[in-house]
Amino acid sequence: MAEPSQGFPVLRLLFHVAFLATLGSVYGYSAWSDKLLAAQPSWTQKDLGLVFSLGIFGAFTTPVGGFLYDNAGANMTYLVGCVLTLGGWASFLYAVEHQWSPLACGLLYYLEEQGSSTLYMGIALDTLVHFPGESISFSMGMVALGYSMSSVILATFLKLVPLSLASCVKGISLLILTCTVIRLAVGPLSAARKDRDEPR
Repeated sequence: MAEPSQGFPVLRLLFHVAFLATLGSVYGYSAWSDKLLAAQPSWTQKDLGLVFSLGIFGAFTTPVGGFLYDNAGANMTYLVGCVLTLGGWASFLYAVEHQWSPLACGLLYYLEEQGSSTLYMGIALDTLVHFPGESISFSMGMVALGYSMSSVILATFLKLVPLSLASCVKGISLLILTCTVIRLAVGPLSAARKDRDEPR
């Protein structure tokens, strides 16, 4: 007998978009890298470019999140992603404040973005698993939209509310932590294939 059709989980979609909007700081790099340059006045544009390039590499090292989701379950994917992101941000901020080299700061930014991409994959794969098949293309489009709109939100916010680099990083970290805790506490928000929250 055919399984009953699953309704479109609007609440889950809105949560996914909101969560993703906290993760794409690398797309708003031009909006906050001036704060990085102010903290490291000896850096050149090439130094800023190196840090950005390492961050972009981390943002697209998505096989890590996919491997975790397949082999350790969704919850572990979120936990690892959150720890890497928050640890990466904290270490990056420390390195900038203590005048570490561009390469060292870039490697820590890579670590943060590796965490961000791991969280991204958790959300994207949750979307594939828990959304009705007939709407999956639209749902995945919203995943990409939520991630990329981070740059617009961040740039607009920083224009209206001038923050230091430390305040900016701490604010983003708090939002990411809050979204991760909500996801882990509430679970998949869907009755469909909850087995994905646990490792096989």
